[in-house]
Amino acid sequence: MKAFDRYVAGAYWLAYDLCSLLIGEQIAYYRDCINTELIKEEGSDLINQMLDNDSSLQYVVCMAKGQYAGRVLTRKFL
Repeated sequence: MKAFDRYVAGAYWLAYDLCSLLIGEQIAYYRDCINTELIKEEGSDLINQMLDNDSSLQYVVCMAKGQYAGRVLTRKFL
């Protein structure tokens, strides 16, 4: 079982509430904006701002079956 992460839980809660306020086209727009930032990886201003503002986050390489599978923001365990 994964440890509870308030950062992730807050993001899910915020997204859930926002979806009830937005129409489908708006949701699609913001989904596309987030996907664009994820594609940028290290070049993403959004990801870099999150890393700069929360020292407990790190951006790590993910591997699947020995192959590069992208990067993910994760919480540092001290």
